Amino acid sequence: MKTNVTAAMERFCKAEAEYKKIFGEHSLDRVVLHDPTWLDADNFDEAAKLLTEAVQKKQPFEPISDEMYKNMIF
Repeated sequence: MKTNVTAAMERFCKAEAEYKKIFGEHSLDRVVLHDPTWLDADNFDEAAKLLTEAVQKKQPFEPISDEMYKNMIF
C-alpha cells in the first residue's frame, strides 16, 4: 500500500514529466516549486498543481538567476 507521500511524489513526477515534455528537458533546472527538505504530501501536491496549471496555460516558469541559485542553501 502506498503512503500519502509516495502517491503525492508520483503525482509530482508525472506532472514534472509532462511539463518537461512541453517546455524542454532543462526547463526546471533553476525553478524551485517545493521545499526540497520537507517530504510532505501537501508539499508535493502543491508543486504538481503548479506544474499542471503551467502546462494548461502554456506558461513556463521563469528560472531564477544563476547567481541567486548558487547562493541558495537547502
